[in-house]
Amino acid sequence: MTITTAARPPKAVAVRPVQWAWRSGPCAALDHAFDLKVEDPAVAAGLARLVAPLRSGGHHGGVSHYEVRCEPEAQLPVTLYVDGERLCSGRTATDLSSRLTWHINRSVITRSTPHHVLLHASAATTGGLTIILPADMESGKTTTVAGLLRNGFDYVTDEAVAIDPVHGWVTPFPKLLSLDQGSWPLFPECAPHPALPPGVQWYLTPQDLGAAVAAGPVAPPRLVVFPRYVAGSRTQIVPLPRAEALHELVRMTFGFPDHAGRNLRTLGAIAARATVARLVIGSLDDAVGAVEELVSMRILEEL
Repeated sequence: MTITTAARPPKAVAVRPVQWAWRSGPCAALDHAFDLKVEDPAVAAGLARLVAPLRSGGHHGGVSHYEVRCEPEAQLPVTLYVDGERLCSGRTATDLSSRLTWHINRSVITRSTPHHVLLHASAATTGGLTIILPADMESGKTTTVAGLLRNGFDYVTDEAVAIDPVHGWVTPFPKLLSLDQGSWPLFPECAPHPALPPGVQWYLTPQDLGAAVAAGPVAPPRLVVFPRYVAGSRTQIVPLPRAEALHELVRMTFGFPDHAGRNLRTLGAIAARATVARLVIGSLDDAVGAVEELVSMRILEEL
């Protein structure tokens, strides 16, 4: 005879009540809606600045919930969660910033590609003209757009250019600019205090560079410049054949195969109507000057 016993119910685990020091309220990054709650006031001060440009009036559809909780007995006492799942742990807001930024960017790409043609590019506007700078990582697109902002351009994005496939207009994604350590000496006026340790990024607002955020949507791109930093080179603009420009735009499109027909039509229209060129960057000042010259030429063409 087999004797069985009833399974004991799981022991209840006490849930520590949380007193949130700060709540972001509704935020939106293109089609990624979210909010952020932080328990530790010192951490809240650092992360509040990170999401401030994305705060919005309300949410529509699904919302992600980010929480930063204190775990004082752990070796790394602050932990970032999204919808209840742990993303990472650290000691300060700086430790969590890059992971939070990464998750927001990834969610923007996942949720926005069904409705936008989404390019890995930075973008700015001036005089009613929109310029986009598509490029691979470490090519200088963020540094170049930061230089343009310092010279009076309005900010659109430094990560994902979202193009309406029907009308071609661009919806701003005004996240903080993420500046790698190699570019820090070019913007000494923006140095954070206290100084950050090696291996992290500066997160800059357009206001840090004396610029404004474009009130979007903004006009379809009329200047497409593919930046590439080459140490020790001479800065130069190299005109591109439109077929080559279209190939590069396709390569820079997030999830291109998922909406291939729509994406190709939209990008083809941009390549056909815009001034397209490659920008070989030797120095930032020269690169900004070269882009400004292209802008002036394009504006004169459209008069």
